[in-house]
Amino acid sequence: MLTSQEFEQWCSQLKLTQNSRCLIAQIRSVPPSRRVQGNYGNVCGNYCSQKMGHTIQFESHRGELAHIIDKLEHNRQVLEYYDQPPPIELNYVSKSNRQVRTSHTPDFFVIEVNWAGWEEFKPISELIKKAQQQPNRYVQDEAGNWFCPPGEEYAQKYGLNYRLRTDIEQNVIRLRNYQWLEPYFQEKESYKSKSNNQKIVSIVKGNPGITYSELLLTITGISPDEINSLIAQEKLFINFNTAPLAEPDLVHIFPTLEQAELSEKKGLSDLTEDTSSQGNEEVQQLLLKARPEDLETATARYEAIKPYLEENSPPITKASRSIRRWRKQYQQAQKLYGENHGYVGLLPKHLDKGHHQKLEPALLDFMAEFIKKHYFTAKNRRVSGVYREFQLACSQQEPSFKPPSEKTFREQIKRQKNYQLTLARQGSKIAKQTKPFGSNSGMPKDGELPWENAHIDHTYLDINLVTSLISLATCNISSAIGSEQMSLGRCWATFLVDGYSKRILAVYLSFEAPSYRSCLMVIRICVKRFGRLPQTIITDNGKEFHSVYFKQLLAYYKCNHKYRPSGEPRYGSPVERVFGTTNTLWLHELQGNTQILKNTRQITKSVNPIHQAVWTIGELYQSLETWAYSIYDNRLNSSLGLSPFQAYETGIQLGGERESRRLEYDQTFLILTLPSPHSGDTRSVQPGRGVKVNHIYYWCHAFRNPEVEKTAVLVKIDPFNVSVAYSYVKGLWHECTSNHYPYLQGRTEKELQVISSDLRQRKKHQGQATVLSNTELMEHLQGAYQVEEKLLKQRLQALENKTVLNLIEGKEFSQNSLQMTHFHDIENNSEVLVNQADNEETLESYGEF
Repeated sequence: MLTSQEFEQWCSQLKLTQNSRCLIAQIRSVPPSRRVQGNYGNVCGNYCSQKMGHTIQFESHRGELAHIIDKLEHNRQVLEYYDQPPPIELNYVSKSNRQVRTSHTPDFFVIEVNWAGWEEFKPISELIKKAQQQPNRYVQDEAGNWFCPPGEEYAQKYGLNYRLRTDIEQNVIRLRNYQWLEPYFQEKESYKSKSNNQKIVSIVKGNPGITYSELLLTITGISPDEINSLIAQEKLFINFNTAPLAEPDLVHIFPTLEQAELSEKKGLSDLTEDTSSQGNEEVQQLLLKARPEDLETATARYEAIKPYLEENSPPITKASRSIRRWRKQYQQAQKLYGENHGYVGLLPKHLDKGHHQKLEPALLDFMAEFIKKHYFTAKNRRVSGVYREFQLACSQQEPSFKPPSEKTFREQIKRQKNYQLTLARQGSKIAKQTKPFGSNSGMPKDGELPWENAHIDHTYLDINLVTSLISLATCNISSAIGSEQMSLGRCWATFLVDGYSKRILAVYLSFEAPSYRSCLMVIRICVKRFGRLPQTIITDNGKEFHSVYFKQLLAYYKCNHKYRPSGEPRYGSPVERVFGTTNTLWLHELQGNTQILKNTRQITKSVNPIHQAVWTIGELYQSLETWAYSIYDNRLNSSLGLSPFQAYETGIQLGGERESRRLEYDQTFLILTLPSPHSGDTRSVQPGRGVKVNHIYYWCHAFRNPEVEKTAVLVKIDPFNVSVAYSYVKGLWHECTSNHYPYLQGRTEKELQVISSDLRQRKKHQGQATVLSNTELMEHLQGAYQVEEKLLKQRLQALENKTVLNLIEGKEFSQNSLQMTHFHDIENNSEVLVNQADNEETLESYGEF
């Protein structure tokens, strides 16, 4: 980004007026004027811009995101760009000759070396439709360029510009190469040893145009990471427009940029020659249209006439009539398509046989309109009834039509698009199953490498679990439970799945409904297992994925974020398929699974999953880890033709380890992945008391420094243990302990919210002020043993969740020690905390979750 001095120099260079400078300065200083949404089936999200140093919103990953990467982020002429700038006013004449004044928010405001103005991105298909509806707002000149006259008129008031950008300008190959090299653009120095870099550069200088794969084989011990890094840092050059790096045999590497650019022209000429050598397009169409049995017939005919095609062939008079005919067809095909394409003349033409009824165009148009009006309806009428009505309608036309047969009428219906037909007759939810996926843009759906795209999603597991407190006979609360083995219900699983290899990168279990804490844990597990995070994370539109904390976490570690369109589960097919496979092949084989609940009214007590439950959440998590990381990982995936592990390893060998994405799973990482308090990242240090978070004071020895008192420090909270917090003082993170540590030790953020919520309700019913004090909260916490019995189950769930946390941290799982821990936790503290599982209502003073 430009500094203040550089910005002033740039404004002077373009000779901008004071009004223009103030306008641009305002755009540079204010946040985006609106939040993008994916309400129309588009994939929106946030892109981590290296050039801008913050995230940039996009409303379509095939449109705006591609435009950001292709035209803005890696364009040297672009100095800065801002998404969703403040609205501007457009004035134009509508199609009905009415004056229109509207507020318009462009997609970007762009600052280039010698240009500045607003940009609006539109797919060409959408732009054509809008031009028909608003001909004075969107205009196309004779050369095919698009303009927005009212936008240009507004920009000229400030000496600025306005331009329309379309997807025609995008180069898919260039875009794929930019995404391939994205981790290397973020590196400050070349990868690994400089000696290897010098060897690679010297070989390329001696062999300009050497292919990527040849270069890898020339030097032993080098990796794709080293070559990719040199290309990203412009020490080696490729033509980004001609071949994708995912196909190394086609990528040529040069020592200078000029040589790489000249290679594009040479490549185009080679492509033209190669296309001509492949034969006529009509030949290819005939071969593609041929059925397997047609190819077998043509091969048999060729073998029969082969002796009569050679120079010393026997006299043609002795050949049969069929061989004469086939030989003539072969020779005619040679004359039509070339000497090498006589074979296509031997293909049988069975599909061209038969009587083909020819209908007049007016009748075809009338039939198509009638089908759309009478069959494409929510009435779901039968074809036979619609056809009878069609016959009557044909006779009533002037002049009347002779109706075709019912078979022809049915065939006309079958030619209609299945998605449009299902949408009109059965609704959008069912129609989405037949909707064509994505667009034919040439971009790989699930990425080209491991770690390029990964999906996070939650599922409610189909199994009932029990508490690990096997015997509670001596416990004072045994009467509250009512049985020796208590069912805790079902739990939630959070999966992180790699889109390319379909590998399960991380999995987390919890009784708590999906929240940012689930996202936190699955990200921690991923870093602990692999030491890295994905380049792009794809999620649905759940509220936990819209939390400020989750967005900040991804932005800090430079992870792009995409939101799947609402109601479009196929966009998350890698993780959705994992859900189905995990349920059918693993979970449904365990005792206590809830498959039978599909027929609720036919269930007897003996087969009720609640009474069949034997698994605890700790044991289930251990079994799930074995299934996900060992069995599923090495099981053949039908869509890949490989196991996820094999696909992952193959992708790593092709694209490199991407060491720049490495993260250390240490105390610093754990603190940085903790959330900040809801009302702000900082807290003021109060002398003798420390920092106050959620009505609780936290203290550490660093607060004794007089220079720290009454200053604002960064604060992080641990959602799984509210007895401690972390503050950033004098360049270091310090652990702060609550002044009520004995009562808060091991308590979760959600438990604390439940207690505060219960206290607020009691004070509200008593007519008291609902503002909570620190003392009131702790007194209520100690007296929580009087809470209703139904809250006990939630407390046990919170205790059971600790077993999963311990397993994640590598602590040994012991059923006996777990039971004693839970027993003493309930018996000695005499507390029963928690909330109903389905209550997701948040408190204003306790943050989102």
